[in-house]
Order: sequence, then structure tokens, then C-alpha cells
Amino acid sequence: MLKVMRKQKACPISCLKTGIRLAVLVEKTTYTPGELAMYGEKYMKLFNTPMQKSTEYRVVAINITDFGTPDSTKHYVAAMDKKT
Repeated sequence: MLKVMRKQKACPISCLKTGIRLAVLVEKTTYTPGELAMYGEKYMKLFNTPMQKSTEYRVVAINITDFGTPDSTKHYVAAMDKKT
């Protein structure tokens, strides 16, 4: 292939495949009630205090970027004029 390109003065061309890269930043919050949580309402006036362990997730940021990679199935050789 290289010998043919040198004789004909050709330029290799590859079409690009477009890819997408996603980066997601997630915040995890875990709540574990303490041993005195049941007395929060009675002594500290804290109403609706959760008594069970819970885990919450929150999406903080999403970053989307695109990139191109050469497509090996669409590779061409463009012949060039002798005048150029």
C-alpha cells in the first residue's frame, strides 16, 4: 500500500466516528439515627425525626463531551494531481 501511495502521490483520508463521553458527579448522603434519636421530639422539640437508616443520592453535575475516532471501515485514498 505504501509503494502505491508513493508512486501516485495520494493522500490517505479516514472518516470519523463520533463518540460521546459522559461524566456524572453524584453526592451520596447516608443518615444513621443515633441511640438517643427517639428522645429528640420529647426533649428538643425536633419533630419528624427519622428513626430508620436511609441513603439518598443526588446528581450534582453532568459533563458531556464529544470526540472523534478514525473509522477503520471508511478509509479512503485520495489521488492528487501532478500539478499540485
